[in-house]
Amino acid sequence: MLLRLNGGRVLSGKARFSSGSIARTAGPSSYASAAETSTSAAARGSSVASASLPTSRIDEKKVVLGWDETKYSRYHHIWLRDHCRCPECFHPITKQRLVNTFEIPPDIKPTRVQSNPEGLEVHWPSTQPHVSLYPWSWLRYNSYDPPLSQPSNTEKILWGSKILQDPPTVTYAEAMAEDNKGLFKWLSHVDKFGFCFISGVPATPEATEELSRRIGFIRETQYGTFWDFTSDLAKGDTAYTTLALSAHTDTTYFVGHSYHSRSGNVAYHALADRSMWPPTLPSSSAHWRHRRCHPARGRLLRRLHS
Repeated sequence: MLLRLNGGRVLSGKARFSSGSIARTAGPSSYASAAETSTSAAARGSSVASASLPTSRIDEKKVVLGWDETKYSRYHHIWLRDHCRCPECFHPITKQRLVNTFEIPPDIKPTRVQSNPEGLEVHWPSTQPHVSLYPWSWLRYNSYDPPLSQPSNTEKILWGSKILQDPPTVTYAEAMAEDNKGLFKWLSHVDKFGFCFISGVPATPEATEELSRRIGFIRETQYGTFWDFTSDLAKGDTAYTTLALSAHTDTTYFVGHSYHSRSGNVAYHALADRSMWPPTLPSSSAHWRHRRCHPARGRLLRRLHS
């Protein structure tokens, strides 16, 4: 079995599907402080803690935080109010927003900000005074002016034909194991190379579908969700013939209309005798674009891709 991200087409196969799933998790870390046993020790500890806290101030449109002498973050007033983390605005269990953005005055401005050990305390003007507390870790993670989060250090491999000598592969047993180590290996290969072979998959649609659902739900398309095909010309598609298809991009009609209409990953599984089908031909458009393409054509491809 072969799984790869959009951007190429694998020629051999009898069962295929389109699926996609997105997960993003982020959360503030907790802060803990040790209590001092004497009043004088508590006072000294408080002054040291205050000195090490980020500085905070209000300007005309943003709240400015100074993390140290060289690093800062700025947050628009309306953005902070819209992202209040208090239980009235953000459900502590479901993690769902409870505030209506359109009810926030566009020109809202805090009346006061204060740096506390737990986070940034912001006081908002309203008929009923409202106070928001944003943990420092949450503010740093969500800083956008400028971004402070570290970029992903995942190495992306631009590969050529030599990759077929030792392609990224995971066994079916590994992928289905309950410890999820094989699943992690599988997805890591997809992230790094853009595709991954799964060896030893039972030659049944049921096993293929079960394996597919290890990643996420199967997306509905004009072909259905999960379907199989053979060379019977049941559809007006060359894939329903025994003719070989040269390298091309598949499912482009799912891309570009909206984020949710895109296919995430596509899987192909040859259930019949492989001698009846053309050989598998994985291809990397990224490698061709960056390594082999004429500079002018490369710029054109990058514009089209974006």
